[in-house]
Amino acid sequence: MVRTHTDVGRYYDQPLASQVGVDGAGLIWFMGRDHLSPNLYNGDEIALDSSRWRDGISSRVMALARRMGIVAGDRVLDLGCGIGGPGRDIAAATGAVLCGVSVSIKQLETLRGLSQQTNSPFTGVVKGDMQRLPVASGRLDGVYSINSIYHVDDPAAVIGEAQRVLRPGGRFGVDDWFTTDITTPEQLATLRYNWSTSANGFHNLTAFMTEMERLGLEVIDDADYTKEAGEFLTEDRFGKVYDSQIAPTLTAVFPKLYQYEGYEPAHADQAVAQLRSDVLYMGALYRGGAAVYRQIVGHKT
Repeated sequence: MVRTHTDVGRYYDQPLASQVGVDGAGLIWFMGRDHLSPNLYNGDEIALDSSRWRDGISSRVMALARRMGIVAGDRVLDLGCGIGGPGRDIAAATGAVLCGVSVSIKQLETLRGLSQQTNSPFTGVVKGDMQRLPVASGRLDGVYSINSIYHVDDPAAVIGEAQRVLRPGGRFGVDDWFTTDITTPEQLATLRYNWSTSANGFHNLTAFMTEMERLGLEVIDDADYTKEAGEFLTEDRFGKVYDSQIAPTLTAVFPKLYQYEGYEPAHADQAVAQLRSDVLYMGALYRGGAAVYRQIVGHKT
């Protein structure tokens, strides 16, 4: 069965226990709070202290905002905005006017609630598919996507839509993980199974950048976080921190987060172990060159 963008929405709209207050996030919430993208900073002061993982993620998000040249008053669209962590950071630091789009109603509801709790202006969000944006052409100063394009079937459609809604001179920023020319079919299948809600998710970096240029987005910046990610996502670093600081919390929260018929305590242990394995598998691909994590900025010509 082929999954589509509507299946992405169903995945994130799964009914969760309301008392947890993170509908649309899942277990990853408890690793990075309101940023769902991976922590890639490898300095000991952050990498070995999970309570500061959000700081490392946020610093990477702000690096993308700087590369895009986002300033006060800019009209900026967050593609696949999730529950809004990056958007809240960017809005607070720059004064830009943020709007978000997601296929998940639960995520948008949670985003609005979290923004209200933190007095963030980032509340303007709409349900929609980033491959077919409900936005007029030539209206925006910036469009970005953080850790979400690996969910879509057609990355060229996303690039084309970003180009369409940007004004001349506007910028498109991408912060995401990609496959490479040496990624095997087996590795790609595992990545999609582990992480993507699309059967066609995860995309080749070279092909993606070629499509940007072809569709009128000149690549003006490209930052590589792969080495740092691979050094952090090891047994001796991520694995030990996960086991001592993260796993106990995830095991305790799992039965509150996922309420379903037939739940057994062993299911929590299995889910927590699987998440650990999936993250470390990604680290191995980074170190072996079969995956990369990049920030790419394109300028609408």
